Order: sequence, then structure tokens, then C-alpha cells
Amino acid sequence: MKKEMNTKTYNLTKYIATIGAVLLFTAPLLSFLSEWKDIFKDNRGTLAGVTLALEIIGVVLIVFYMFLRWSYFKKTTFTHTKKDRPYLMASFGLYTLGIILSFIYVILVIAIKGHRTGMMITFAPMYVIEFVSLVAASIFESMSRLQEQVYLAELENEHVEKQAKASKTEKKKYSTSGVKRTDAAAEMLAKDESKPKKKNIDVDEELQQQLQDALNESDKDEIKD
Repeated sequence: MKKEMNTKTYNLTKYIATIGAVLLFTAPLLSFLSEWKDIFKDNRGTLAGVTLALEIIGVVLIVFYMFLRWSYFKKTTFTHTKKDRPYLMASFGLYTLGIILSFIYVILVIAIKGHRTGMMITFAPMYVIEFVSLVAASIFESMSRLQEQVYLAELENEHVEKQAKASKTEKKKYSTSGVKRTDAAAEMLAKDESKPKKKNIDVDEELQQQLQDALNESDKDEIKD
């Protein structure tokens, strides 16, 4: 079943490829500097350990990136154009070429001793080709997902707009129900106030009757006197 990608997914894979490419640039450059400036002096074991470690980590990252990128290419719901697949394959091929050139130069520097000038001369064309290959690989990869990036960005914008509309609708619903409850309460209060207060009226009539009886008794007493 195909899974919907997002722009963040591709950005993460791009970071992985970028870090791997930087390490592949660094390893042969360090080998060249060791021949030119004699950084490691006669300690070629240290040079071999450092450069090979950089190469291995760089290769692992690039291979992992290509695996992820291909899996995303197969999983996405976006309908690719005819050019997308060739661009992606060209990108993978150029990444592979960059890896091979980087490894070749590092191995040559480690394995061959006493050819300092030759290694320094060899560095320029090999490093330029490696650099161009890795940069071109990144460009082709970006071209292979250009239309898909636009498609994913539009989907994300639609999702954000739907969430905003849903939030506004919910707020309006609560506001309307609150007004209705307030109006109902006011109406009930008005009805209650309009009802005659029978109890108070009855009490007032009783007081008037008692006063009248008291006055009548007072008049009778005066007549008797």
C-alpha cells in the first residue's frame, strides 16, 4: 500500500546525503593535504585510519540515503512524470561515481609510498570529477522530485486550511450555543418575574383583616364606655 510522503521526509533524506557527500569530499582532501603539507608525517597508519573511517561513514550514509529515496519513490501516491525516474537513476549513478573516485584516491595515497608528486598531480582531476559528480547527483535528485514537492506542499496547505476552518466552525458553534443558553435563561427569568406573587398578596390581605378586626374591637370598647 502506498504511503503519503511530506516535504519534511525529503528534507531529512537530503540532509543525510549532504553529510555523506561532505565526508566523501573530506577524505581525499585530507589525503592530499597529508602529501602536500606532510600533516601526518610518517604516521601513515593514522592517515589510513582517519581517511578510511571518513570514507566508510560517507558511503554508509549515501547508500542509506539511496535506499530511503528509492523506497519513497515507490511508496508515494504522487504520479511521477516520465523524466522523474531517469533523473533519480542518474542521481544514484553519479553518487556511485563520486564514491568510487573518492575511494580510489584514498587507497592510492595509503598504498603507494614515495610518489608524493604523482599523488598531488593526480588529486586535481580526480577531485574535480568527484566534486562535479556529487553536486550533479544532488541536482538530478532535486529535479526528480520537483513536481512532487509542489504537490506535497499543496496538500499540506490544504490540510492547514481545513484545520483552520474546522477550528472556526467549532468556535462559532460554541458561541451560538452559549448565546442560546443565555437567551433562554433571560426568558425564563422574565416569565418568573411576571408571575403574580400569590403568597405575598395573601399575607397582605391577612394583615389588613387583622387590622380591621382590631379597629372594630376598639370601636366596640369605646361604645361600651
